[in-house]
Amino acid sequence: MSSLKVLIRSLVRTFYEANIGFFLVVLYLAFFLMRSTEHIALATAIATSLPLTLLTLLLWAAYWIKAIGFIYKTINTGTYLFIRQLPFYSKSKQFIWLFIVMYIIGEPAWAYAIFISFFNFKHETYWLFTLMMAFLMAANTLATLAIMHMLKRPIRELSPGLWHRFISKRFSLPYFFWYVRHLFVHEPMLAFLTKAGSLTLLLATFYLFETDVYDWRLLAVGLLFAFTINSMLIYTNYEFTINNQWINNLPRKHSQIVFSSFATTSLLFIPEIVLMLFHAPPSIGLINWVGLLLFQPFLGYFLFTSLVFKPIAKEVYGKRIFYLIILLIFVMMYSIPLLVVNLTLLTLGIWVMGNYYKLLHNK
Repeated sequence: MSSLKVLIRSLVRTFYEANIGFFLVVLYLAFFLMRSTEHIALATAIATSLPLTLLTLLLWAAYWIKAIGFIYKTINTGTYLFIRQLPFYSKSKQFIWLFIVMYIIGEPAWAYAIFISFFNFKHETYWLFTLMMAFLMAANTLATLAIMHMLKRPIRELSPGLWHRFISKRFSLPYFFWYVRHLFVHEPMLAFLTKAGSLTLLLATFYLFETDVYDWRLLAVGLLFAFTINSMLIYTNYEFTINNQWINNLPRKHSQIVFSSFATTSLLFIPEIVLMLFHAPPSIGLINWVGLLLFQPFLGYFLFTSLVFKPIAKEVYGKRIFYLIILLIFVMMYSIPLLVVNLTLLTLGIWVMGNYYKLLHNK
């Protein structure tokens, strides 16, 4: 197998599989929330407006930064440390291979740029087309050079941060806050981008709900796709739990472990719950609305416990999300009440954590 194919399988495939939730959301926005006329209107607006073109480029820049951050983490993990052998090749080969890798990762942006270019030529805004293509080429090149620079540097060793040096010596957080603190200290960009994407999608769903006559199932599907954006937070919570097994070996009761794991998961969805409380449609009904409020925390808890029950690598985590989303969409289409779905998810989650507790303590 050639070195380029190894890089594509190790970096490109891993990136798309790990971010399948993000791409599911993009598909949801493109084919469920927007009609063809709206796609054309949006592309025309971008192709004829400098501010909108710059905003599009800014979103693409965030996408490339996300991709670079993902690759940086990947090449610093044990499974993919072999990629650090790449600097032994010539610089020209490194550049060509990594440029192709970054092009394939950035292909969604390139594809949409080509779609917009039809309207650039139609309205003769050639300078905006040139700006857009120059940006994409520059972003691809700079991302390639950034990764080449990363590969030359040794793996960065973590040093105690502000929290460990000062705050944790004076205050003791409850167990269920530990992962949240870890997230904001070590993964602040992941937390920010996840919540920004999730809340934006929910706002778009509420906007669509008010434009026509819909029932609770539209909001449930919107919540489901917003959950896919949050799915990586669930996996990092699982990784944190596995890497800190000593927490579960502390003298705690079964009920305390179950409550702590559920409370941790619920804390991750507080922004979505707050947003929903401010956009409660009166036509939904109280029972359906309670089911919608509890849907994401209960689904998140079930997904977390499924990882505890049957651990999987991050590379195939996206497949589990995909199948789970498809199953729940079918459930919603048959109008099965969300409270029933929520109670089922919660019961399964508690059962798994109970068995996990017995396994830990040989009971």
